[in-house]
Amino acid sequence: MSEPQLLMRRAELDDLPGMVLPDGYTVHRCERVFAESEGAGIAQVLGEAFPGMAWSGQKVTDTFIGDAGCIATFYLRHGETIVATATARRDPAFSGVGYVHWVGVSEAHRGNRLGYHVSLAVLHEFAQEGLTGAVLTTDDHRLAAIQTYRRLGFVPEFAHPSHEERWRRVSP
Repeated sequence: MSEPQLLMRRAELDDLPGMVLPDGYTVHRCERVFAESEGAGIAQVLGEAFPGMAWSGQKVTDTFIGDAGCIATFYLRHGETIVATATARRDPAFSGVGYVHWVGVSEAHRGNRLGYHVSLAVLHEFAQEGLTGAVLTTDDHRLAAIQTYRRLGFVPEFAHPSHEERWRRVSP
């Protein structure tokens, strides 16, 4: 039996920093319909961020638009190219808070803190929706992502007996 992903929580959303993107990048929000190029671009980013998972424009549409819990999907563009994405959703397991989901950055644009910026856009969405906090789950080996989430104010939460030891292993 595999262990559940690590859980992180940001208790409040009233102290979020403003959105200041690096030069050349723009943030976009999609709620219920993806243009074909949006779905394909997001699929490309997710394929790079989650190797071994097959993503297509149709899978993006089915996964995000077809999810009743999905509030909105955000993506960053550099010129005309989609280079980062994250989804804002509600999960019934986490009442009153938002769930940051499917955060990914293209390989060519890593190191520019784009995961931070696209996740921050999601947190601002949650605040506008009146949610009180945010949660996310991540894998033990995603150390750069964990560091990003900590910079955003997320802290580890021990939701499973294995979490305390696993957090000890991945924490600096």
